[in-house]
Amino acid sequence: SDLTYKLGLLHTPWLDWEEALWDYRMQGTMALDRNGYATASDFGAGIDGKWQDDQVNGQLTVVNGEGYNNGTGDKRKDVMARVSVRLVKTDDNSRVGGLRVTGYAGVGKHTGGGDRNRFLGMLSYRSKQFTLAGEFAATKDTISPAPLGTNTNPTGRVISGFGVYHIPRSGVALIARVDVVDPNTSASGDRQTRVIGGISYQVTPNLRVLADVDNVSYESSAVADLDTQRSRGLFQMQFTF
Repeated sequence: SDLTYKLGLLHTPWLDWEEALWDYRMQGTMALDRNGYATASDFGAGIDGKWQDDQVNGQLTVVNGEGYNNGTGDKRKDVMARVSVRLVKTDDNSRVGGLRVTGYAGVGKHTGGGDRNRFLGMLSYRSKQFTLAGEFAATKDTISPAPLGTNTNPTGRVISGFGVYHIPRSGVALIARVDVVDPNTSASGDRQTRVIGGISYQVTPNLRVLADVDNVSYESSAVADLDTQRSRGLFQMQFTF
């Protein structure tokens, strides 16, 4: 069958797919996850679909919206959907391989009311030698009812781009990523930019090591002064079974 039905704790449509494309979850979470706009899994029901050897694949879920590590909240549910279309084939025939255009939408309500909406588009290319991807996401989070004397209706923006280059005939790969997050496009001084760069080595099919630098810069110097770990050097290991 082209469709798979799921019930219970399940992967949400976007992050599981994006992490498979990036392939370096060991470094840290993706931009939407890291900044609280999405969660990797949630409780609910969903349908996965793929057609023509993953030329088109997608996922639709109806979930609580509060994430795997929180309660059910109120009776409101979030609807999330992703569709990915392969425009050109490469030597990577996986669900994320080839030149692809991908769209994602998440529409729901925060517990107690208020919008929780995410709309995202991505253009990506992946072969066995390298990966390139760029995404743009628009977010909207409202508090209902809004506190007196406020206009709580922030529309945010997330821009992320990443690349991976596998050096031929070696287990070495170079990675780079940039995340630009603006939580409220109507306000100034709240934008942050994260730059990640590193080198990895595939020791065995089940073991990978990564040395990388993770640096965050803030539009506001006052916020930067509060973050004592905004620039870090990391050595990380990944075991798979």
